[in-house]
Amino acid sequence: MSNTVSKLWDGVRFIKSSYNELNNNSILYNYFSLSLVNSNNNKVLNNTIVRRGYSYSVNLVDSQNNTLKGNIGDSNTEFRVVYDVLNSTNIALNSGNNTLEGEILNAGEPRTI
Repeated sequence: MSNTVSKLWDGVRFIKSSYNELNNNSILYNYFSLSLVNSNNNKVLNNTIVRRGYSYSVNLVDSQNNTLKGNIGDSNTEFRVVYDVLNSTNIALNSGNNTLEGEILNAGEPRTI
């Protein structure tokens, strides 16, 4: 089944959610398009993810062993994965062992639009 999630602050958000598959959906014009927070062993496959303005395509926070493949944006969107952020006390929340396609950015790297 294909679904569309659009024009929200948080598009699709997995929090402490593991072993899910998100396949063939449209996630359009959300500020945080797709977030995986403390979520492991998920598959995000063949989705259309179009971010809004100065926002993020995919965020991985303290999430392990996820597979993100075959996801695309439109002609004006770069598919970007941002991972490894600092929490409010500057403790790194690391993500690792993920299989990712797209431009990969560490949260400490500069972002250009």
